[in-house]
Amino acid sequence: MTNLRELRKKRKRFTREDAWGLSLASLPIIGFLVFGVVPLIFSLYMSFCSTDGFLIENMHPLDGNIFGNYAAVVNDPLFWKAVLNTLYSLVSLPLTMVLSLVLSVLLANKLVRMRKLFRTLFFLPYVCSIVALTTMWRTVMLNADYGVLNAFLGLFGIQGPAWLTDSAWFMPAMIVMGVWSGMGFQIVLFSAALTNVNESVYEAAALDGANAFQKFFRITLPAISPTTFYVLVTGLISGLQEFTRFQAINGVSSNLISPTGPDNAGLTIVFYLYNYGFNNTTGMGIAAATSWLLCIVIAVITVLNFKLSNRWVHYD
Repeated sequence: MTNLRELRKKRKRFTREDAWGLSLASLPIIGFLVFGVVPLIFSLYMSFCSTDGFLIENMHPLDGNIFGNYAAVVNDPLFWKAVLNTLYSLVSLPLTMVLSLVLSVLLANKLVRMRKLFRTLFFLPYVCSIVALTTMWRTVMLNADYGVLNAFLGLFGIQGPAWLTDSAWFMPAMIVMGVWSGMGFQIVLFSAALTNVNESVYEAAALDGANAFQKFFRITLPAISPTTFYVLVTGLISGLQEFTRFQAINGVSSNLISPTGPDNAGLTIVFYLYNYGFNNTTGMGIAAATSWLLCIVIAVITVLNFKLSNRWVHYD
């Protein structure tokens, strides 16, 4: 009993090692509070204020209607234009998922030579700078006069469109770019998921007379559904926050197209709030309100995805 009591007393002592452990473990928490929670609360307060710059003393709560910034955003036709553009750009997500899954299945075939090389080539765009890739697409691939895409179409006698100066073709060009740059990461995820599928299940299905399509839809898809769900949720979240590609595609030095594309065809929700927040000294309140509206939309869509996942995601 005496030894047990002494051991308990020793455990209750706050040693120097405990202090070091607590201090090191608290660094990420402090960083999250300072750089995450505090700006979050500050942006929420800002969304209910009239602003003139970034200083707190220039922010004053709105008189009469505290939701004035939110009302201004919702009643702005340009905001709804940005919403439609963002939803249009999300077309790249299902296209990327389908193509990535097909390529992953093909690369999973052991008869395919240099599979690792192909996976590396597909993954390279994902690790490269988005601005650099977008600049390459703007100057090399999508140029109306000497771009690679129009030169390829010219081989078949097709007059290529003005991808970046025609509002009808601007978003399809961005979707093609998004599919090309996003496939690499999804191929890695789907390839990893395919390696975990039990081969004995395929053998049993083959004995029962199942063909390749039946194996794919009845075995492969349900087995990799958790990975598919992850790709879908993260893809929707990142797709609703599209900004960098749409800002970089026009280029600061370009005089041919407007910053948000022809007829605002490249104006996304985040681009909309960026223009209000950083191109207008009195627009920080509008930008903050827009960001919170987008946050609510993303939260609702994510919760719905988790609710609906019970119907098609299989974890066993």
